[in-house]
Amino acid sequence: MQPEKVTFTTKELILLVVITVSGLLTAVSFGFQLLIGFFPGFGFLIHKIIQKGISFESIRHTAIKGIHRNREIIWLLSLIGILLPSWAIIGTVPNMVAFILSIIQPEHFLLLAFLMTMVISMILGTSVGSLSVIGLPLIGTAQALGVPLDWTAGALISGAFVGDRSSPLSSAFQLLASSLEIETKKQFMAIIPTAFLTIIVSSGLFAWLDQSLALDNRDQNGASFTWMMTEWIVYIPLVILIIAVLIGIRIRYSFMLSIAASFITLLVKGLPVVEWVHAIVFGIDGIGGFLGMVPFIIFISVVGIYSEILERYQIVQPYINKLLNNGQSLTVNSVQGVSLAFAISLISPNQSFPIILNGRMLLPHWKKYFNPQQLARVVSDSTMVYAGLVPWSLLAVLCSTILGVPVLQYMMFAFFLWLSPLITIGYSFFREKKAHLAHNI
Repeated sequence: MQPEKVTFTTKELILLVVITVSGLLTAVSFGFQLLIGFFPGFGFLIHKIIQKGISFESIRHTAIKGIHRNREIIWLLSLIGILLPSWAIIGTVPNMVAFILSIIQPEHFLLLAFLMTMVISMILGTSVGSLSVIGLPLIGTAQALGVPLDWTAGALISGAFVGDRSSPLSSAFQLLASSLEIETKKQFMAIIPTAFLTIIVSSGLFAWLDQSLALDNRDQNGASFTWMMTEWIVYIPLVILIIAVLIGIRIRYSFMLSIAASFITLLVKGLPVVEWVHAIVFGIDGIGGFLGMVPFIIFISVVGIYSEILERYQIVQPYINKLLNNGQSLTVNSVQGVSLAFAISLISPNQSFPIILNGRMLLPHWKKYFNPQQLARVVSDSTMVYAGLVPWSLLAVLCSTILGVPVLQYMMFAFFLWLSPLITIGYSFFREKKAHLAHNI
C-alpha cells in the first residue's frame, strides 16, 4: 500500500510555491492561458511525489478524485458560457441595463452598485449567482454612464463577497461552520462585527470614487417602468434563477432552469434557433460562449488534481503545525491565520480546500487558547475573500468571466476583499487590549 503522507523538505516546499506562483504570475502578466503557467508547478509536484515513492496508480486515483471534487465549478463555467449569451440574445441584459439607467442615481453609482450586489448576495448566498443576476446589467450600465469598468467590477465583486462570506445560505459559510464544528448562529454573530466595519469603510471608499467621477443626473434616456413591463417576458429567465436559488435548488440546476426558460422565451419571441446555438457556442457581443470556457475548464480540472495531491499526501500540514507556537496573543495568532490563508490560497486556488485546511489545522490550537468563533472570524476575513483576489483562483476566474474584467484590473478596487484581513487583525488587537485592560482593573 502506498503511503498517504509525503514529506517535503522546507527547500522543496518553497521551491514548489515559487515555481507555481511564478508560472501563474507570468501567465497573468503576459496574457497567456493560466493552464500553461500552471504546468511548471504541477509538473514539479508530480515529479517529486513519484520520486518519493508514490505510484502512478495512486496518482491516477487522486487525480480522478480531484477532478470530481471540482465538478461543480466545471458545471458552473460550462453553464455560464451558455446562460449569459442566452440572456443577451433574448434581450434580458439590454432591458435590465435600460431599467437600471432609468432608476439609478449616476452620482452615487459605485456605492449603489456595491450595496445592491451586497443585498442580492446576502439573499442568494452565492457570489456567482449574484453577479449573474445583477452584475452583468450593472456592468452594461457602467459602460453607458462612462464609469470605469475596473472600478465597477471592484464594487460588484466586493458586494458579491459580502454574501459569499456572511450569508447563512452560502455554501462557503456552511463549510466553515462544519469544519470548525460550531453552530451557524454562533458563527454568524462572530463574523458580523468585522463585516459591518468593512462594509462601512468600503462604502466610504466607493462614495469617494463616485465623487471623483463627478457624474450628474443628466437625462439617461432610460426605460420607464411601463415600457419595461411591455417586455416582461424577457425577465422570466432572471426571475426563475432568483426563485430557484432562494428555494434551495443547487446553483447548477438553477442555471439549467434559467437556460431552459431563455430558450422558451426565444421561441415565443420568434427568434431564430440557429442564432441562439451560434451565441451559446461562440458567444455574442463578447458575452459568454461555451468554447471560450473550455480552457478554464481544463485549468480547473488540473488545479483540482494539484489541490487533491497536496491534501491527500499531507504535504503542507506539518509546516502549518510549526507555526502554532503562540498561545497568548490573539493579534499574533490572527496575523498568522491571515498569512497562512494567503499562502495556501496561492498554491491551492480553490476556496474549499483552504477553508477546510485552515479550519481543521488551526482548530485544536484555537480551541485551547481562544475559541472557534474567533477563528471563524479570522478565516472568514481571509480565506473566503482571498478567493476573489488571487488571479488563478477558481472563484476569481468565475467572477472575472461573468463581468468580462480581468482580476488584475479590478482587484485594487475590490475594497471589501483586501480590507477584510486588515480589519480583522485590527479587531483582534483592540479586542485583546480591551480584555487586557479589563483584567488589570
